[in-house]
Amino acid sequence: MKRYLATLLAALIFPAAAAAQSEIALAGHLIAFDTIDYDSHADLLYKLAGQVVGHLRSYLSTEDDVENVALNHGKEWADFIFQQMKDHYWEMPTDYRAKVTRGFRVLNAQNFNVSGVDRIRDLKNGVTPRSDTRKYVFNGLQKCGYPYQKFDSDDERRFAVLIDGDFEKSVRRWIKPGARQFQIEYASGQAYEPDFVVETDTEKLIVEIKARNEMTDEIVLAKARAAAEWVKYANEHAEANGGKSWGYLLVPGDSITESATLAGLVASHRRE
Repeated sequence: MKRYLATLLAALIFPAAAAAQSEIALAGHLIAFDTIDYDSHADLLYKLAGQVVGHLRSYLSTEDDVENVALNHGKEWADFIFQQMKDHYWEMPTDYRAKVTRGFRVLNAQNFNVSGVDRIRDLKNGVTPRSDTRKYVFNGLQKCGYPYQKFDSDDERRFAVLIDGDFEKSVRRWIKPGARQFQIEYASGQAYEPDFVVETDTEKLIVEIKARNEMTDEIVLAKARAAAEWVKYANEHAEANGGKSWGYLLVPGDSITESATLAGLVASHRRE
C-alpha cells in the first residue's frame, strides 16, 4: 500500500505528459524518503530518475524491459540515488536572526522515571560504573531551580557538584534546561538544549559539558556557534536594559577536577 501511494503521489507531481511510467516509478520510491523535501526538489528528483532511466535504456533492448526494471527494482535504484544525494549534500553556513521580546519564562516541569528508590541518590555521590549515571536521579541540590536532576554523564554531575557547593559563593542559582526552555537553533532550525544555565553575582552562563574526544565534533561546534551568536544578541539587549551579561562555555569533562573552580573554567573555556 505504501509503495502504491508513493507511486500515485509521484504521478501527481510528475504527470504522464511530462514523464514516462519508469520515471514515475523511480520518483515514487524517492518520495518515500522522509529526509527529502519534495516541494523544494521535485524537479531534481525527476531529473535524477530520468538519468537512471536513460542509463537503463543504454543497455536494455525495449521500453518494456526498462519499465520492468524500474517497477521491480526501483527501490534498489532509489537507494542508490539517495546515497548519491547524501554524498553530494552540503549546507551554506547558517545565518542567525535574533528576536527579542519583553517578558519572562516560567521553568517547565521536568518528569523523571526511575526503576526504584535505590536509583535516587545525593548529588555528591557518584555512580559505579560512571556510564550508569543517566539511569539515576539526584537530589540534595542547594542552588538548583529543581529539587531533582538527571545527568547524561558523570562529568555533568561533577560540574553540578562544583557549582552547587558552598565554595562557589558567587553562584546564585543554576538549572539544566528542559525541552523548549531555551530557543536556540542550529543547523537548519534544529533545537539546541544547553546542558546548564548558571547565574552568578556578575553574569549568566550557558555551559556545555563534553568528553574531550567530542570537542571537535561538527554538531558540537555548530551548537557552540549558535550559542555564541545567541549570547551576542543577549548581551546587546542586556547592555541596553541594564541586565547581566551572558557568556558561553564549552568545557571538556576532564577539566572538571576536584581542584577546578568556576572562575578557572570560565577563563579557560569561554567561547566568543
